[in-house]
Amino acid sequence: MREEPEPVCTPGFFSQFATLLGRRTKIFFRDRGQVFLQVAILLCFPCLVALFGPQGNEALLQYPDAIEFTSQDAVKEMQTIGENRAKVGGAVSGIIMFQVVLLALMGSNNAARKLPVERKILEKKNSVESDHSPTFVVKLPSSAA
Repeated sequence: MREEPEPVCTPGFFSQFATLLGRRTKIFFRDRGQVFLQVAILLCFPCLVALFGPQGNEALLQYPDAIEFTSQDAVKEMQTIGENRAKVGGAVSGIIMFQVVLLALMGSNNAARKLPVERKILEKKNSVESDHSPTFVVKLPSSAA
């Protein structure tokens, strides 16, 4: 008679979560360059926004309710108002584009660094057919960054 092997008991959600989170934390802090890059981005990005922010916080000049193009002064005032709005709008657009580019660079950096590691982990998890939800919960904070 053949003896059937005992079924393997897979670890629970919280046990897997704690193990995976600890592993990802160790991996992150091992790479000093990555830690430095993340700290620099976290500290410098708000400073750059604060540096360029006042240009976008200027008060917008309002167009008058009644528009008169009869005098040269009225035309110059309208031109000044338009220039003011263009300057403020350009500063705000520049800050937004800076944020978008920086976040895109951060995302591509994280993806390029994590993909080879993630494939190996997923292949291991598929070989033992364990629960995948702790893996995805651990990855949520790093995916958002």
